[in-house]
Amino acid sequence: MVKASRKALQIAFGYLIFAALWIFFSDAAVELAVRDSDILTRVQNIKGFAFVLVTAVLLFIFVRRIFAEVEKSHQREMRSARLLNHYLRRTPVIGYALRVQVTLAARIF
Repeated sequence: MVKASRKALQIAFGYLIFAALWIFFSDAAVELAVRDSDILTRVQNIKGFAFVLVTAVLLFIFVRRIFAEVEKSHQREMRSARLLNHYLRRTPVIGYALRVQVTLAARIF
């Protein structure tokens, strides 16, 4: 869980830095380039939509990567479960011993 929290914090911190730099530098660039207030308003709106578009693409990339990791982990888990099931069916004594242990543990706790 710590690893997941650390990754989430890294993404959030990266977003914070990206957003702050975008706002600071894009505002400065627009103010240097545009003097007319009507045009300035339109350019600021375009800049805002560009920010939303860029951050949406970045969010998609990060979320897709995270879901791919979760899916790989799930596939490994399912493969392990199938393998365990295979061996338990092939060796009934082990399956019986495990069931007895689980049953005893359930009675104790």
